[in-house]
Amino acid sequence: MDYESIEKQATLVLKNYQSFVSIQGDCLPIPVKSIAEVYFKFGISEESFDDEVSGKLFLKSRIIYVNSNDSVVRQRFTIAHELGHIQLHTKRIDRDIVISRKTDTGLLEKEANVFAASLLMPRRLVYEKLIYKLMYTTGEDLSWILNLITHIPDSELNAVNSLLSNIILEDKTIEPLLLAISYTTKEFGVSKHALSWRLQNFGLLDKFLT
Repeated sequence: MDYESIEKQATLVLKNYQSFVSIQGDCLPIPVKSIAEVYFKFGISEESFDDEVSGKLFLKSRIIYVNSNDSVVRQRFTIAHELGHIQLHTKRIDRDIVISRKTDTGLLEKEANVFAASLLMPRRLVYEKLIYKLMYTTGEDLSWILNLITHIPDSELNAVNSLLSNIILEDKTIEPLLLAISYTTKEFGVSKHALSWRLQNFGLLDKFLT
């Protein structure tokens, strides 16, 4: 399954959840535990695992276990990852227990990671919040880009990459971006690594670093 299709699945899940619980607005950080419990009807529990294991998914008993030794942001990503397995792979998994290991690079694990990133860091919201933080770190008035983001379809959001590259980094420094990423991670309840990976997936980070 390609990244775009997976992202659409994550967007649909979030939209349906918000409609189901009558939430309006950004609702950041994304309430992934509530999405698991209320929308998917899966319980969440913590258990101490080896460092290699981030989580376990029990399909029949409908429980997601997360590693209690992991940080809160890592646990949030693990929950979203397991929801990715539920949303994308139920028909392709022939066992009741799915163990997610941090070093696993199999196709299903990669797809679940893409789903998790898309669910926790919706593309449009990431652009909006990152630009707000860039306005703060650079002093540039980028409100016109925010207005543009509000009105363009999802398929055209990548146009923002070139706009930011041309306007913000004319002096070839990535410091404003790095600082903005640091601030933005807190709003989304994710790690810097996860947000950086998401931006790289957009094609945005590559533009800043070239």
